[in-house]
Amino acid sequence: MDNEQIRILLIEDCETNLGLSRLLSQPDRDNFRVHQVGSCAEMPYRFDSNSHHVAIINSTTGYGLQLLAIVRRLGYSFPVVMVTSGEASEAIEALRSGATDCVVREGLTAALLERSVCYAIARARASALGKERELRYLALLDNADEIIYTHDFEGNYTSTNRAGERLIGYTQEETAGLNVIELVAPQYRDTVREMIRRNIHEQRRTCYEI
Repeated sequence: MDNEQIRILLIEDCETNLGLSRLLSQPDRDNFRVHQVGSCAEMPYRFDSNSHHVAIINSTTGYGLQLLAIVRRLGYSFPVVMVTSGEASEAIEALRSGATDCVVREGLTAALLERSVCYAIARARASALGKERELRYLALLDNADEIIYTHDFEGNYTSTNRAGERLIGYTQEETAGLNVIELVAPQYRDTVREMIRRNIHEQRRTCYEI
């Protein structure tokens, strides 16, 4: 992230004056651009959902988790760093509630806060890249000429691509209530059942024509 200007939304109880904005605004961190608000209520009127790379929530009044919930409810998808007390339970609950990272308030330095910010942004970008690749992969499968489908251990359809739709005459939504046995010619149903059994019990690849 060298030479990249990082836009940070700092949600902080201004009355506490804990100086996080000061830590983020030191001369050797001139690539940080900090916007500070005293509460989540200010955000919809001042910022749009894509105007920041990361948010830092700092609350000493015990409302950090509520602030995090409000951020998500407002539709902000950027990663969030929570500044917590030294209690492990608070940090664990924050991570479970959607915080990307947590840092302990006591002994917090500019370097530690910068590392957490950069980690949160890098993790969010990696997640977005993974989702993009997944969508491309699914699009590739969905538009393939070959029939590709999946079913559970009972033979119930869980997915099918468009080629499969054209073959069986059912949409992807309609196949959700079908069993593969129902779409197989009667003379091949025992074969399909046997192949499913082998996949479950013998854990090996099967190849057959019906």
